[in-house]
Amino acid sequence: MNLGFVLVYERFRPLTNVTYALDRLAWGGDPRGFHLTGVLLHALNVALLYLWGSAATRDRRVAAVVAVIFAVHPATTQAI
Repeated sequence: MNLGFVLVYERFRPLTNVTYALDRLAWGGDPRGFHLTGVLLHALNVALLYLWGSAATRDRRVAAVVAVIFAVHPATTQAI
């Protein structure tokens, strides 16, 4: 893996480029691995949003609604 190329390929998204490179190392060319990684990272973000929201508002129901909206809202999708 050429780390210099990975970091500057799309220079405004170096973390995304690194995760794609790590996915490539882990899964090879199998797209199911890339999708699995994306789903797991999204689920982690939803859980973190819920935890942050419940701490910020002290209302777990509001935090759950916000997290669910974030989980399913199409604005958080990206074409692959």
